[in-house]
Amino acid sequence: MPPTLTRPLVTPVVESRPDARHWAVPAPAPAAAAAQPALDLRPAGDPLVVLTGPDAAAAVPAGLPDARAWSVALAVALLEVLAGRRPCAQLGRWLEADVLTALAGRLPRRRAGAPAPVPGLRSVRVQHPAAGVAEVAVHGRLGERPVPLALRLEARQARWLVTALEVGPLR
Repeated sequence: MPPTLTRPLVTPVVESRPDARHWAVPAPAPAAAAAQPALDLRPAGDPLVVLTGPDAAAAVPAGLPDARAWSVALAVALLEVLAGRRPCAQLGRWLEADVLTALAGRLPRRRAGAPAPVPGLRSVRVQHPAAGVAEVAVHGRLGERPVPLALRLEARQARWLVTALEVGPLR
C-alpha cells in the first residue's frame, strides 16, 4: 500500500506582481536623450556591423581588406565550423596555428545522425584599438542557442590574421 501524501507535490505560485498600470515611466532628461545613439532596427537576417574607435579609418594600413566585410565572412565561417557544417582545417589560412589547435579542441561532439544546427549571424562589431589591429565582437546563433565570439585580428603581410579567439559557452 503506497503511503498517502499529506501535502500536494506541486503548489501554485501566488501572483505577487503589481498591476502594470501602477508603474510610472519617468520622462527622459533632454541631455540624456541627446547622448543616446539612435537605435538601428534592421531585419534580423542583415548583420549589424559597427565600426568604432577614434579615427578608425586611419588606423587601417593601406592594402588591407576592409576589416568589417572580412570579419563578417570570417564570423560566418567560424559559426559553420562550430555547427559542424565546415571542417576546422579550412580556416588554417586565416587563424594562427595555436588558435586553430585551440578551436579544434573546443568543437562540440555531435551524435551520429544528429542534424547540425543552422548557424546564424546576428551582429558584428569592429573596433581598431591600434594601427593594424582590429578587435571584433560577434553575436551568432547555432539553432536557437546564442554563441558569442571575440576575435583579435592583426595585419600580417597585407592580410588579416586571427591571433586570439574566444568562444562563448556552447551548451
